Amino acid sequence: MKTFTLIKALSLCSFCSTSVPVSVEVQPGEDATLTCANISKFDTNTYWFRLVNRTEVSCVAMMINSYSEVSYCDGVKKSKFEMTSNTSNLFLEIKQVDVSDSGLYFCGFNKEGKLYFSTARLSITGSDEQDVDMDIKYKSSTSVPVSVEVQPGEDATLTCANISKYDTVAYWFRLVNRTEVSCVAVRISSYSEVSYYDGVQKSKFEMTYNTSNLFLKIKQVDVSDSGLYFCGFNIDGIPYFNTTRLTITESDEVAALTSVMLGVLTVLLIIGIIGLVVQYRKLQTEYGHCEDLNYATVNIQRKARRREPEPNVIYAATR
Repeated sequence: MKTFTLIKALSLCSFCSTSVPVSVEVQPGEDATLTCANISKFDTNTYWFRLVNRTEVSCVAMMINSYSEVSYCDGVKKSKFEMTSNTSNLFLEIKQVDVSDSGLYFCGFNKEGKLYFSTARLSITGSDEQDVDMDIKYKSSTSVPVSVEVQPGEDATLTCANISKYDTVAYWFRLVNRTEVSCVAVRISSYSEVSYYDGVQKSKFEMTYNTSNLFLKIKQVDVSDSGLYFCGFNIDGIPYFNTTRLTITESDEVAALTSVMLGVLTVLLIIGIIGLVVQYRKLQTEYGHCEDLNYATVNIQRKARRREPEPNVIYAATR
């Protein structure tokens, strides 16, 4: 049994710590139990939710207090999930898991008006989460996330509707590397100032709001700012989320320059290949001429012996 790494999500006076969530891996058909520590010393709201299709928040189950019954959210089968708790831990058992159960899960607590949660990634052996349509078994508690596209260097403004009729806690956080939670800003009430978490530059982010909407302005965006952002509200002790996907696109000038560079590289590559082919042909031709040469045969004969003078023979010289 594995315990989630605690992530303090909404604390005005402390650093919003993030760490890689614990991974729980099981075989298809097995039961999986997710566990997180109950950090609250008081009887408080507890809940489980998950990320569906890597973009939408889906509620699984919740308890108002330790004396109340577990309430399962729309689209969640009681025969599939079982939420339990004791004085020190909160559990979620998922029975006979299949590929569609894989993904990122959160457990949460309300403590003194602030939201705390822990994360874990459930992996099904032999599955690829990207190829799974999670909506088959789950209904998201939020609408389809809004997509915002901007070019590098521009400002981006993310917006979500204030669904609470009352003055309540509101906050922004984002998902980093698809697994880690990074807090951005929080507002306890409409009368309080916005607080930014450690590591968040006020010159980079600006959280504002009115009676109907909550905004997050990100100035001079770059590729590292792209990803999934959440805005949340606490209503009757239960967190509600809206999601926005920020995408950084290339400008027309950058795209044109990239195309030109690719074109130049392609031409140079073709010239290099042609040069190699010509050189190869040249060497092949020279080698062929060498094979066509005819060599003359050189016969070396032994020099004839000089005849010895025969006896009894008279030699005469004539003019």
